[in-house]
Amino acid sequence: MKDAQWHERRRGGVGGGDIAAIMGLSSWTRPLQVYGRKTGELPLGPSNPRGELLEAAVIRRFERLSGLSVGPGTDFLRHPRWPDLRIQVNTDGQVEGPAPGVFEAKTVGRGTRKAKQLAAGCLPVAFATQLQCYLAATGLSWGVLAALVGPRHFDQWQPSQCELIALRFEKVPRAVAIIEDVASQFWGCVEERRPPQWRRHPLANELERVLRRAPIEPVRAQG
Repeated sequence: MKDAQWHERRRGGVGGGDIAAIMGLSSWTRPLQVYGRKTGELPLGPSNPRGELLEAAVIRRFERLSGLSVGPGTDFLRHPRWPDLRIQVNTDGQVEGPAPGVFEAKTVGRGTRKAKQLAAGCLPVAFATQLQCYLAATGLSWGVLAALVGPRHFDQWQPSQCELIALRFEKVPRAVAIIEDVASQFWGCVEERRPPQWRRHPLANELERVLRRAPIEPVRAQG
Protein backbone atom coordinates (compact mmCIF):
# COMPACT_ATOMS: atom_id res chain seq x y z
CA MET A 1 0.00 0.00 0.00
CA LYS A 2 1.19 3.53 -0.74
CA ASP A 3 2.18 5.66 2.26
CA ALA A 4 1.05 9.19 3.08
CA GLN A 5 4.21 10.77 1.67
CA TRP A 6 3.66 9.01 -1.67
CA HIS A 7 0.12 10.32 -1.87
CA GLU A 8 1.24 13.84 -0.92
CA ARG A 9 3.65 13.88 -3.87
CA ARG A 10 0.66 13.52 -6.16
CA ARG A 11 -0.15 17.17 -5.47
CA GLY A 12 2.99 18.21 -7.36
CA GLY A 13 1.75 17.49 -10.87
CA VAL A 14 -0.95 16.11 -13.13
CA GLY A 15 -1.11 12.31 -13.04
CA GLY A 16 -2.57 9.89 -15.55
CA GLY A 17 -5.54 9.28 -13.31
CA ASP A 18 -6.28 13.02 -13.20
CA ILE A 19 -6.56 13.58 -16.93
CA ALA A 20 -10.09 12.31 -17.57
CA ALA A 21 -11.40 14.35 -14.63
CA ILE A 22 -9.59 17.49 -15.79
CA MET A 23 -11.09 17.05 -19.25
CA GLY A 24 -14.56 16.65 -17.75
CA LEU A 25 -14.79 13.02 -18.89
CA SER A 26 -15.00 11.40 -15.46
CA SER A 27 -18.29 10.23 -13.99
CA TRP A 28 -16.94 10.66 -10.46
CA THR A 29 -14.60 13.66 -10.29
CA ARG A 30 -14.91 17.18 -11.68
CA PRO A 31 -12.13 19.56 -12.77
CA LEU A 32 -12.75 21.75 -9.73
CA GLN A 33 -12.26 18.78 -7.41
CA VAL A 34 -8.89 17.97 -8.96
CA TYR A 35 -7.97 21.65 -8.71
CA GLY A 36 -8.85 21.65 -5.00
CA ARG A 37 -6.73 18.56 -4.37
CA LYS A 38 -3.70 20.02 -6.15
CA THR A 39 -3.93 23.34 -4.29
CA GLY A 40 -4.45 21.63 -0.94
CA GLU A 41 -7.95 23.02 -0.50
CA LEU A 42 -9.38 19.50 -0.62
CA PRO A 43 -8.00 16.19 0.64
CA LEU A 44 -6.54 13.86 -1.93
CA GLY A 45 -8.93 11.33 -3.39
CA PRO A 46 -9.02 7.78 -2.05
CA SER A 47 -6.68 5.16 -3.44
CA ASN A 48 -7.88 1.89 -4.94
CA PRO A 49 -6.92 -0.85 -2.44
CA ARG A 50 -8.37 -3.59 -4.65
CA GLY A 51 -6.21 -2.48 -7.57
CA GLU A 52 -3.07 -2.15 -5.47
CA LEU A 53 -3.47 -5.54 -3.81
CA LEU A 54 -4.29 -7.40 -7.03
CA GLU A 55 -1.76 -5.71 -9.31
CA ALA A 56 0.73 -8.57 -8.96
CA ALA A 57 -1.99 -11.12 -9.76
CA VAL A 58 -2.91 -9.21 -12.94
CA ILE A 59 0.74 -9.20 -14.03
CA ARG A 60 1.16 -12.94 -13.40
CA ARG A 61 -1.98 -13.80 -15.34
CA PHE A 62 -0.94 -11.58 -18.24
CA GLU A 63 2.54 -13.11 -18.41
CA ARG A 64 1.06 -16.63 -18.50
CA LEU A 65 -1.45 -15.61 -21.17
CA SER A 66 0.91 -13.75 -23.48
CA GLY A 67 4.32 -15.27 -22.87
CA LEU A 68 5.63 -11.73 -22.42
CA SER A 69 7.50 -10.40 -19.40
CA VAL A 70 6.49 -7.35 -17.41
CA GLY A 71 9.21 -5.35 -15.70
CA PRO A 72 8.72 -2.85 -12.89
CA GLY A 73 6.91 0.41 -13.34
CA THR A 74 8.13 3.87 -12.37
CA ASP A 75 6.71 6.17 -9.73
CA PHE A 76 6.44 9.89 -10.47
CA LEU A 77 7.97 9.66 -13.91
CA ARG A 78 8.06 13.20 -15.21
CA HIS A 79 7.20 14.36 -18.70
CA PRO A 80 10.29 15.17 -20.83
CA ARG A 81 9.24 18.84 -20.82
CA TRP A 82 9.05 19.05 -17.03
CA PRO A 83 8.79 21.48 -15.28
CA ASP A 84 7.19 23.47 -18.10
CA LEU A 85 4.66 20.66 -18.50
CA ARG A 86 3.71 19.36 -15.08
CA ILE A 87 2.71 15.80 -15.97
CA GLN A 88 4.02 13.05 -13.70
CA VAL A 89 2.82 9.46 -13.92
CA ASN A 90 3.01 6.27 -11.88
CA THR A 91 3.13 3.27 -14.16
CA ASP A 92 2.34 -0.29 -13.10
CA GLY A 93 4.98 -1.88 -15.30
CA GLN A 94 6.66 -2.14 -18.65
CA VAL A 95 6.21 -4.90 -21.21
CA GLU A 96 9.76 -5.94 -21.91
CA GLY A 97 11.29 -6.45 -25.34
CA PRO A 98 13.27 -4.66 -28.06
CA ALA A 99 10.50 -2.04 -28.25
CA PRO A 100 9.02 -1.96 -24.74
CA GLY A 101 5.49 -0.83 -23.98
CA VAL A 102 3.61 0.60 -21.02
CA PHE A 103 1.75 -1.92 -18.86
CA GLU A 104 -1.35 -0.96 -16.90
CA ALA A 105 -3.20 -3.31 -14.53
CA LYS A 106 -6.88 -2.82 -13.75
CA THR A 107 -9.58 -4.59 -11.75
CA VAL A 108 -13.17 -4.21 -12.91
CA GLY A 109 -16.45 -5.39 -11.45
CA ARG A 110 -18.34 -7.96 -13.50
CA GLY A 111 -21.41 -6.59 -15.28
CA THR A 112 -20.30 -2.96 -15.11
CA ARG A 113 -20.20 -0.70 -18.14
CA LYS A 114 -16.41 -0.77 -18.14
CA ALA A 115 -16.38 -4.57 -18.07
CA LYS A 116 -18.76 -4.70 -21.03
CA GLN A 117 -16.63 -2.23 -23.00
CA LEU A 118 -13.47 -4.21 -22.35
CA ALA A 119 -15.18 -7.47 -23.34
CA ALA A 120 -16.16 -5.80 -26.62
CA GLY A 121 -12.53 -4.87 -27.28
CA CYS A 122 -12.96 -1.18 -26.41
CA LEU A 123 -11.12 0.97 -23.89
CA PRO A 124 -13.34 3.06 -21.61
CA VAL A 125 -12.57 6.72 -22.25
CA ALA A 126 -11.14 7.29 -18.76
CA PHE A 127 -8.75 4.37 -19.22
CA ALA A 128 -7.77 5.42 -22.75
CA THR A 129 -7.08 8.98 -21.62
CA GLN A 130 -4.91 7.78 -18.74
CA LEU A 131 -2.95 5.46 -21.02
CA GLN A 132 -2.25 8.14 -23.62
CA CYS A 133 -0.97 10.33 -20.78
CA TYR A 134 1.43 7.53 -19.82
CA LEU A 135 2.69 7.34 -23.39
CA ALA A 136 3.21 11.10 -23.39
CA ALA A 137 5.37 10.92 -20.25
CA THR A 138 7.32 7.77 -21.09
CA GLY A 139 7.90 8.46 -24.78
CA LEU A 140 6.84 4.89 -25.59
CA SER A 141 4.66 4.19 -28.61
CA TRP A 142 2.35 1.44 -27.36
CA GLY A 143 1.15 -0.39 -24.32
CA VAL A 144 -1.14 -3.04 -22.84
CA LEU A 145 -4.04 -2.70 -20.47
CA ALA A 146 -4.75 -5.96 -18.63
CA ALA A 147 -7.87 -6.15 -16.49
CA LEU A 148 -9.14 -8.80 -14.11
CA VAL A 149 -12.92 -8.93 -14.21
CA GLY A 150 -14.51 -10.30 -11.05
CA PRO A 151 -17.21 -9.76 -8.41
CA ARG A 152 -18.13 -6.21 -7.54
CA HIS A 153 -17.43 -6.86 -3.84
CA PHE A 154 -13.71 -6.92 -3.08
CA ASP A 155 -13.98 -9.50 -0.30
CA GLN A 156 -15.31 -12.04 -2.82
CA TRP A 157 -12.33 -11.79 -5.18
CA GLN A 158 -10.33 -14.89 -6.01
CA PRO A 159 -7.99 -13.89 -8.86
CA SER A 160 -7.71 -17.45 -10.21
CA GLN A 161 -11.48 -17.45 -10.83
CA CYS A 162 -11.55 -14.05 -12.53
CA GLU A 163 -11.48 -13.43 -16.26
CA LEU A 164 -8.48 -11.60 -17.71
CA ILE A 165 -8.93 -9.22 -20.63
CA ALA A 166 -5.78 -7.77 -22.20
CA LEU A 167 -5.87 -5.11 -24.90
CA ARG A 168 -2.97 -3.59 -26.81
CA PHE A 169 -3.21 0.09 -27.70
CA GLU A 170 -1.08 2.46 -29.76
CA LYS A 171 0.02 6.04 -29.21
CA VAL A 172 -2.33 8.58 -30.77
CA PRO A 173 -0.32 11.76 -31.43
CA ARG A 174 -3.37 14.04 -31.54
CA ALA A 175 -4.68 12.64 -28.26
CA VAL A 176 -1.28 13.19 -26.65
CA ALA A 177 -1.20 16.78 -27.95
CA ILE A 178 -4.65 17.49 -26.49
CA ILE A 179 -3.70 15.99 -23.13
CA GLU A 180 -0.51 18.03 -22.98
CA ASP A 181 -2.36 21.22 -23.91
CA VAL A 182 -5.12 20.77 -21.33
CA ALA A 183 -2.67 19.67 -18.61
CA SER A 184 -0.68 22.85 -19.23
CA GLN A 185 -3.81 25.01 -19.04
CA PHE A 186 -4.93 23.27 -15.87
CA TRP A 187 -1.58 23.62 -14.11
CA GLY A 188 -1.58 27.30 -14.96
CA CYS A 189 -4.84 27.52 -13.03
CA VAL A 190 -3.22 25.72 -10.08
CA GLU A 191 -0.18 27.98 -10.01
CA GLU A 192 -2.25 31.15 -10.29
CA ARG A 193 -4.88 29.91 -7.81
CA ARG A 194 -7.45 30.50 -10.52
CA PRO A 195 -10.13 27.78 -10.53
CA PRO A 196 -10.73 26.28 -14.00
CA GLN A 197 -13.84 27.68 -15.61
CA TRP A 198 -14.80 24.62 -17.61
CA ARG A 199 -16.95 21.71 -16.48
CA ARG A 200 -16.20 19.87 -19.72
CA HIS A 201 -13.17 21.13 -21.61
CA PRO A 202 -13.77 22.42 -25.18
CA LEU A 203 -11.29 19.80 -26.47
CA ALA A 204 -13.04 16.87 -24.75
CA ASN A 205 -15.22 15.99 -27.74
CA GLU A 206 -12.24 15.91 -30.07
CA LEU A 207 -10.29 13.77 -27.62
CA GLU A 208 -13.12 11.25 -27.42
CA ARG A 209 -13.38 11.20 -31.20
CA VAL A 210 -9.70 10.48 -31.84
CA LEU A 211 -9.61 7.86 -29.09
CA ARG A 212 -12.59 6.02 -30.62
CA ARG A 213 -10.66 5.73 -33.89
CA ALA A 214 -7.47 4.49 -32.22
CA PRO A 215 -6.35 0.95 -33.08
CA ILE A 216 -6.92 -1.57 -30.29
CA GLU A 217 -6.43 -5.32 -30.47
CA PRO A 218 -6.76 -8.17 -27.98
CA VAL A 219 -3.64 -9.86 -26.72
CA ARG A 220 -3.96 -13.50 -27.78
CA ALA A 221 -2.97 -16.49 -25.69
CA GLN A 222 0.42 -17.87 -26.67
CA GLY A 223 0.43 -21.05 -28.72
